[in-house]
This record gives sequence, C-alpha cells and structure tokens, in this order.
Amino acid sequence: MLSIFFIGLALSMDAFGLSIGIGMQKISKRTFIFLPLCVAVFHFVMPMLGNSFSFFIRDILYFDPSFLMVAVFFYLSIMMFVTRNKEDNVILKSFISILFTAFSVSIDSLTVGLGLSSITNHYIASSVIFSTCAGCLTYIGLMTGKYSMKCLKKEANLFGSVLLFILAIVNLCKIFFN
Repeated sequence: MLSIFFIGLALSMDAFGLSIGIGMQKISKRTFIFLPLCVAVFHFVMPMLGNSFSFFIRDILYFDPSFLMVAVFFYLSIMMFVTRNKEDNVILKSFISILFTAFSVSIDSLTVGLGLSSITNHYIASSVIFSTCAGCLTYIGLMTGKYSMKCLKKEANLFGSVLLFILAIVNLCKIFFN
C-alpha cells in the first residue's frame, strides 16, 4: 500500500500546484471548501472507472494494462515537467467552474485506474487513498497559495514530475524483472 500512497501523492501534485495558484487569488470561502471536496470525489471515482475499463481492455483486446500504466506515468511526468512554468490564472466564481477544474486535475487518475489491477486488488482502498491525498493536498495548496510566494507552484509540479518518473521506472522494472 506504500506504492499506492506514493501514486496518490504523485496524482495529487497537479491539483496541489494548481490550488497554490488559485489560492494566491482572491477566492471565496466556498471555493476553499468545495474545490478540495470535488477534487477528492473525482480522485475516488476516476480510478474506479479506469479500473473497470481495464478489465474490458484486458478481456476483449487481450492487452496488459501494466504497460499502459507505465506509459501513462512517463507521459504525465513529461507533461508535468514541460508545463511546470506556466502560470494558471483561474478564478473560480461558479460551482460549474469548480467542478470543471476538479475534473481537469483528476483525469490522470482515470488513466492510472487502467493499470491499478496490476498493482493491487484493493481498488476501493486505493481510491480512498487517492481521494484523501488529493483532497488534502488541494486544501493545503489553497492555504499555501494564500500565504506564500508563487514560485512554490513550480516546485510542486517538478516534484510530482520526478515522482511519476520514478514510479514509471520502478513499474517498468517490475514488468521486466518479475
């Protein structure tokens, strides 16, 4: 379950980075509550959906999702690294914009769900861990953004990128050396 926790942290880094940027803006108390809750809900639901799709892919297409998971980890790592310096000027005024933002930072957990069955059989527990990490880090990001400098956002995305890259290498080694 330790690897699941680290995956949860890595999946939460984009939400953390974005929430720091959002926290630096003047936002309502409602956003401070609803954004972390929505991110947490999406980080619970998306891996479950991805895991459901993985059984379809494996049974119908005869494809091992562990290779897809490694590819997704590499892709997300590269994308987080490439976009680490972009400024996010998102002002969340409506519940729809909060939902859309939460969905956009949670879509990567759908792809991780595709390979979840190659790591663990505890899908609900894994989704709870992903959800908890994402919700907590989103809230911490909002608070950090409120009280800190903008450069921390770049650090969070870089950390997430490195963590995903390491996880990709570890999982690739598991595929070839088991």
